[in-house]
Amino acid sequence: FAQACDATRSQQTEGHRHDIRVLGHASEGPARLQISPAPTSTTGLSSSMHVHFVVIPIVWLLVSIFGLHQLRLAARGSGQMPEKQPERLRGVPHESTPLLADNRPVLFAKSELGVADQAVQGMGSESAPSEDFAQPSKEFNGTGAADSSPGDTSSSAMIMVTAGLGSGVLCLPWAVAGASLTTALLIVAAVLLLNAWTLFIIVDAGHGSNLFDLGALIGDHNVAGRAASALQAATNLAVWFVMFVCLIGYFIAIADSGLKFYFEFDPDADKFKVRTMIIFGALAVILPLCFLDENKLAFTSTMTVLVTLYIFGILGVAFADRLKMGPIDQNVYWSRAGDGTPLCVFGLGKGSVALIATFSQCIIIQMCVLPMYASLKDRTPHKFRHIVYSSFSFLYVLLTAFAVIGYFAFGVKEDIGIKGNVMNNLPKYKSAQAAQALMIVALIGVYPLMIIPMVAPVKNSSCERLATPAVFIIAIGTCMPAAIWPDLTLDTINIWNGSFSVAVFVGLAPAAIGYCHLGKSLISMSALAIAGIVLCVLGFIFDDNYVDSLARNCYLPAWTW
Repeated sequence: FAQACDATRSQQTEGHRHDIRVLGHASEGPARLQISPAPTSTTGLSSSMHVHFVVIPIVWLLVSIFGLHQLRLAARGSGQMPEKQPERLRGVPHESTPLLADNRPVLFAKSELGVADQAVQGMGSESAPSEDFAQPSKEFNGTGAADSSPGDTSSSAMIMVTAGLGSGVLCLPWAVAGASLTTALLIVAAVLLLNAWTLFIIVDAGHGSNLFDLGALIGDHNVAGRAASALQAATNLAVWFVMFVCLIGYFIAIADSGLKFYFEFDPDADKFKVRTMIIFGALAVILPLCFLDENKLAFTSTMTVLVTLYIFGILGVAFADRLKMGPIDQNVYWSRAGDGTPLCVFGLGKGSVALIATFSQCIIIQMCVLPMYASLKDRTPHKFRHIVYSSFSFLYVLLTAFAVIGYFAFGVKEDIGIKGNVMNNLPKYKSAQAAQALMIVALIGVYPLMIIPMVAPVKNSSCERLATPAVFIIAIGTCMPAAIWPDLTLDTINIWNGSFSVAVFVGLAPAAIGYCHLGKSLISMSALAIAGIVLCVLGFIFDDNYVDSLARNCYLPAWTW
């Protein structure tokens, strides 16, 4: 009996070795017990990961302070340069354009189509003044509608931030999973700086030429000569194509959220039938909305931002849950067991290409920047630079935080790891289901705002009667690919569209504008164009995040063993 009691006590002590340490023996008096803290998922993290947990929030704080400082400078007009036309080193200088009382140029009546410019504005038309030249234009308000008052600094920055919160945001955690943590933060910073530089080139040229449409600027007769009409048509077609593919992504995102929401109530339903029903149901709701006045739909842009922040909060809760799951070897999301794919602090893999394309899909606004600049009150290129620095700083913090927290919330495990659309990773509790429903509503509401500028050129032409059929053609044309090809995922289409956008709107278009309008170096502009084309080709070749490749080339894993 005594031996059995001793054995029992020995087993109990051994079974609780993680929680109780016996510091004394029976002969030394009553045992003193010490309770150790419960282990969390930070137990076993590498030193580099501990450093990143401290450094990354500090970087976000410093970037936010920089953004606020730039916004103050823009609002105060600090350091404004005089209203001086850039020297025209190539082509014939423009004749002076009439100015309004507040030094804003009289815009051509044909350019009053809204922010997307106007996606296909004046397809192949002349960029010269029309008979309506003497009529003052209204200002662009950033939603596709014309407004009688120019935009202030804060609203211009808000519009630019909102423009960076498209469906591409939902793919960012997936893209970071193939690029590693540090590499992703560096790539995002580099892509933002490159885009800012090309935006400055376009705005400087538009300011000096008094042309506020990307197609009209590239197709300027004074620099393009006989090729002007063809260049303008090609640019407008590229803008229209990018918007068309973006709308296909909207339907895919609607289908993903709808499926996730539907299967919570009927998990045995046929996936293809349910997906088709959701897509065509969304189309039935979207079509009538496309014929409403855009001012009645303007609230959906704000709703999209709020829904994105709401999803951000859900990811934060999921990340906090991971920290409570115990040591690394017990965390099914971060554990190395199974597929052998680690969370990576720093590595170099083919997935970095997908991150460049995906992030570019979010923040490329070159096709919209000239109407944004035209709507800015008391505009100067220098003031607009402060606005770009400010909005891009906030986008850096918001998008990298969304991507990094999503990456750590769901990990890279083969079965339960991060999906190409983070909405497919959201947990099953009620607040996450509400996020799926809100995302569907937001995307349906924003869709007409995207389609209206695409149809506006038809409405403002002699073929106005074709505007209604054009709405049906665009809506059905963007709906069918999502319905017919269920394997077409949001991450794939964002990579393709982002790669094409890099080639045209980050490479070729700014290079042509910088060389022809601003007289920039042929070598630097050629390098910009070639870099855009190379990144485009790589994006179409490497259209996955290649997590396995990163696992083989991860130099700083997130944990130690």
